[in-house]
Amino acid sequence: MMGNQAITTAVTGLSAAEKSVSLISGNIANEHTDGYKAFQQMLGSNANADGRSSSGVTGYIRANIDTQGSMKNTEVSTDIAINGNGMFAVGDANAGGGKNSILFARAGSFRADEKGNLSLPSGEALLGWSLDDAGNMPPGAGTTDSLSPVSIQQLVSQATATSNITFKPNLNSTEIVTGDRQVTIDIANSGSKASPHNAFIKAKDVLYANPANSLKVGEGFSVTMPVLQSDGKTLKMTPTHFTYGGFSQTNLLGDAGADLVGTVTDNITITVGNNTATLTRGAGTTNLEVMQNVVNQINNIYNTFLSARIVSEGGNSTILISPLDANQAMNFSGTGDLQSKLGLTTNTTAGVNRFASLQNITDALNKITGIEAKVSSGDNAGITISSAKAMYLDNYQPLGAGSDFLSEFNITPGYIDSLYNPYDLNNNMANGAFIPAYKEDIVIYDAMGNAYNFVVSFLKIGVNSWASEVYSLDKTVINNGRTDGLVQAGIVNFDNTGKLQGYVQAVQSTTSTNILNPGTSLGATNGQNMTIQSGTTTHAFTYDEAIVTGATTLGAGITLVGTATDTLDISVGGATYNFARGGGATNLAVLNNIAAQINSTRGENALKATVKNLGAGNYELNISPTDITKDITIATTALGTDLGILNTDSILADPARYSTLYELAERINETSSTTDSLKASVILNGAGSYQLKIEPVNPASYLTFGGTSGVINTPLGTGATDTIFSALGLQNTNTAKELAALGESVTINWSDSIKAAPNVVTINFGLPGDPEAISQINQDFIVRKKENDGAVTGELSSIEIDREGNIVANFTNGKVRKIYKIAIASFTNYNGLTAVSDTLFTTSKDSGALDLKQAGGNGVGEVRSGTLEGSNVNVADELAHLIQAQTWYQANAKVINIANSLFDELIHRTYA
Repeated sequence: MMGNQAITTAVTGLSAAEKSVSLISGNIANEHTDGYKAFQQMLGSNANADGRSSSGVTGYIRANIDTQGSMKNTEVSTDIAINGNGMFAVGDANAGGGKNSILFARAGSFRADEKGNLSLPSGEALLGWSLDDAGNMPPGAGTTDSLSPVSIQQLVSQATATSNITFKPNLNSTEIVTGDRQVTIDIANSGSKASPHNAFIKAKDVLYANPANSLKVGEGFSVTMPVLQSDGKTLKMTPTHFTYGGFSQTNLLGDAGADLVGTVTDNITITVGNNTATLTRGAGTTNLEVMQNVVNQINNIYNTFLSARIVSEGGNSTILISPLDANQAMNFSGTGDLQSKLGLTTNTTAGVNRFASLQNITDALNKITGIEAKVSSGDNAGITISSAKAMYLDNYQPLGAGSDFLSEFNITPGYIDSLYNPYDLNNNMANGAFIPAYKEDIVIYDAMGNAYNFVVSFLKIGVNSWASEVYSLDKTVINNGRTDGLVQAGIVNFDNTGKLQGYVQAVQSTTSTNILNPGTSLGATNGQNMTIQSGTTTHAFTYDEAIVTGATTLGAGITLVGTATDTLDISVGGATYNFARGGGATNLAVLNNIAAQINSTRGENALKATVKNLGAGNYELNISPTDITKDITIATTALGTDLGILNTDSILADPARYSTLYELAERINETSSTTDSLKASVILNGAGSYQLKIEPVNPASYLTFGGTSGVINTPLGTGATDTIFSALGLQNTNTAKELAALGESVTINWSDSIKAAPNVVTINFGLPGDPEAISQINQDFIVRKKENDGAVTGELSSIEIDREGNIVANFTNGKVRKIYKIAIASFTNYNGLTAVSDTLFTTSKDSGALDLKQAGGNGVGEVRSGTLEGSNVNVADELAHLIQAQTWYQANAKVINIANSLFDELIHRTYA
């Protein structure tokens, strides 16, 4: 019996050794099988009934599933591997069990089968969670019933109506203000009025007074802007004056003469502040050569604080020299006679707001709040002046009438403004009246997938402000009561660092009809008023020419000829004037003399007068304040009595009084409500006539006009009774079609021919504080971000799988959507799973229950796309195990051989 038991026990060892060899050979054979897990035989002893001796060995097979294989790149998106714990859940999609016949694998070479399921080569489909259009998980995602085969068959992206467009560009801060309130001082193209010596000069060259004296030293021009007063409410039109000067001019000398030819070492010293320039005569043989040498020294050596140029005409030349800052004093000294022969003997004193060059004008203008001036470079200099507010330009003549700086450059005195108004079909970007500084094409899709081309346009209207419009290129596709395709408009404001400050609704302004001469009386009835309601505030403006008329009709005779010292005493504002009769020999001569005295008054309390010809040899004297809002107080004098002007003719001040379009614009700009204020300007339009433009300060306010009726004369009408606002053609803005403001959603109603549901679209430029929001810095126009959530119908073009296990579909319409999330199976004991093939496993009582998890968390690894996990077979270890199994097998065979010999010996002895 002992031999029989030994043989039986050894046979179990032989069987176990044989099984080990089989497993080892299988492991070695599958060294390159993706996802293969090495199998190992685990051994145990079979004890006999009394437990005192073994009856052999027993074994069971275990896969080393929790040992990860090496990772290798394939660049195929559907080759996936798990980096860390976890198993892919797969199922035989062709079997009746479907998703409930779940197996588990580490092998991840999936390809679309004939049904579109991502499957292993053995046919099992990858299981996951089907996501909705927003990428959300299905309900009950923790159960196996929530799983389904990952299918990419016939995937399409349905047409999506555009609802959100993200558009975040940069607008170049150096762009000149072009959309609003702009004038250009253009030297080269200023026409016959300009001195030819000022054509094609550089920005820092000294301007030259032409023979006609339209540019006169000590006079210049003024810029008037509405300035908020200290009360925080009142807007007052405040002028800033600029005077021409701050330079010295040499004698006019013959070009070929020898006046300046002398000792080479003669010099001139010029001192400007802490800077000194010493100029030598040089070796020139003509006056012009010496002059050129002096100018070259200044412009080549001392060009940081001095500028000089030669002006030649008719064989004679002169030098103009100026500090680069024309307000600085300039002193001359020297040795020899060069300085005296050039005539540089008068020192230049310091000044304020003085200019000698276009650069000086530019620098001074940029110090005025609300104005941006930019001088062009090169030999064709000019200045573009822009403002966020209306500007009023006029000649400045402190020394008396005669100079006309503005005409030198073909600029007409008056308000500088533009007609830009997005609500006006004839004055916006959508209709082509204004050319955008920048624009970008965008596409808006309707609910049926039709695409329409729109434009987002930008026009700089202030130093830190840009108008923006959104409009359709095809005007016929929009049904919103407009014909220009415009759907949205507003203003983007930036702070002084170029960061977004916020959005403002587009202002609804109104413009008058064309007026031929805005500086003459409108000819209405005195006392007639016009009212403008802005928001909740009503502003009233009174038509009154504020003219004191000599009531006595005077012939040209000698009625007024009397004592020459008789005076007409008039007070206006804070000034009192006494105008003497003089020694005129006729009434007309006396009237003209008094009118001349009145017109010589200067400053803000000035008066103006005209002698009006009444016909039939009769005349009268008309007097009014230059500022028509001021009062006039008449004293009782003999001359006043003779003229028929009495103290009862005094006129009380009225801050709302006006008689011309210019004066009406000034009164409007002096409105004093911070929220319901008005802005107005008189604009020279392309037709060569003028228009009055009125807009509310508060973009949300509408304008409503009213007032009393009266007789309106030409050029506004034909003498019929009418109201000022209706004669001017001013329209209420509360009847206009309101446009959606920037930052708000806009409803786009498609035309009846399209038959698509309306789109509600939000165009997102970003919000203040967003680092990617629209900006204004010194950088070219660039679009940093542009996204559109709308699309036409699209077919699947490719899929991608991210580390969280999301299967992302890319469609031909540009849309990207998450369609599935791969389920990761987790077990307490992965090695306790039961193998059903070399790479597939199922649950067992030893593995623990299945727990479905999302990749990248909760104890499971992340998904790697374009990667396969290789086998975890270690060939060296397997060969060592093989030798051990062989030795084991041989030992058990030897036991059987010995047991058999003992058995033979037992038989021999028994039968011997």
